[in-house]
Amino acid sequence: MEKVVERLIQAFDEIRFDLMNNEIKWFNQAIPQIENCFVFIQKHTMSSRDLLMLFGRSWARIDPNMKAQEFKERVMLITRSNFIFSLSAVEYLLKLIVKESRTEPIVELLERGRAKAEKKKGVFRIYLSGIMNESKRKKWIDQSQHDSWNGMIRLRNAIMHNNAFFDEETSFKIGDMTFEAEAGNMVRYPMSDRPKIIKALASLTRSWIEVYLKSHTI
Repeated sequence: MEKVVERLIQAFDEIRFDLMNNEIKWFNQAIPQIENCFVFIQKHTMSSRDLLMLFGRSWARIDPNMKAQEFKERVMLITRSNFIFSLSAVEYLLKLIVKESRTEPIVELLERGRAKAEKKKGVFRIYLSGIMNESKRKKWIDQSQHDSWNGMIRLRNAIMHNNAFFDEETSFKIGDMTFEAEAGNMVRYPMSDRPKIIKALASLTRSWIEVYLKSHTI
């Protein structure tokens, strides 16, 4: 298990380095919402790396009687939190980008949503799933990218609201990774896939923003 933690630490550090030296600098820093998207992912990645490093080196002193399974579950919590916080940060910042857009066509989505909400005397709220459904409809993302966004949203929601359990048998993809769960069981995936999910998130976010900026003024 110690070797697994070492590989995770290295993987998260590689993501941190890539974001610091490539992804963020690629963007025009005059648009802080976009830069902040990658700063948040980077900071959550750094935190996960640091927690894994500290916990991995000191767990025997913290609890000498800790069993290997308990140690594994705590590592899982660290990596899960990284994913949840990173995806939620991206969702928040993409919503800011969309709301501050001054040109078509994403404004259509906002106007339709507000009109429906007004009829029902409710409040319109835009979600990541809505942004990506509209993006697929406008052909800003392809089917594979849409499947990956949908997979990340489903995984995040299952972890947040159902302790990673699915009520029915399901299968979904994130990048080149496939996730499966039987009805009433927790979705399981290798530890090595956890940093890959964050890499996929950063790549998909960058791709979406790159296409979005060709059609919109922020």
